[in-house]
Amino acid sequence: MDVKHEWFEELPEQCPPSGAFSLDGFVCYRLCERAEPVEGDFLSHRALFPQKTFRVPECQARAISVFKKPEDLDPVLKLAIHKHKAKVKVILGQADGVAMKTGNGSHYSWWRSRRFDLACAIEGEA
Repeated sequence: MDVKHEWFEELPEQCPPSGAFSLDGFVCYRLCERAEPVEGDFLSHRALFPQKTFRVPECQARAISVFKKPEDLDPVLKLAIHKHKAKVKVILGQADGVAMKTGNGSHYSWWRSRRFDLACAIEGEA
């Protein structure tokens, strides 16, 4: 990781993992409440559900899920909780944090930096 980051939320020791990479024009997709996302669309599961027990390491629970392929979000959109959401294209740069391939398909975990600028990152609905 080349850039020194201040993380958006408190992270556990050894988080992000050493396998995480710096972002530089990293194109990814995320489900958001609307095609015009807001800050609340970019929170980790831990931030959204502070008391919940997750089946992933705590470090990953504090990351934001993004996908490299927009079609990999199609099965997620079939879940009742996500049916109404929009696929949004996001372009992440070095100041936005780091990411690592996790999960199935094109799923990545993104550890968000405080410097993430929503207005600069959003390309609109995918």
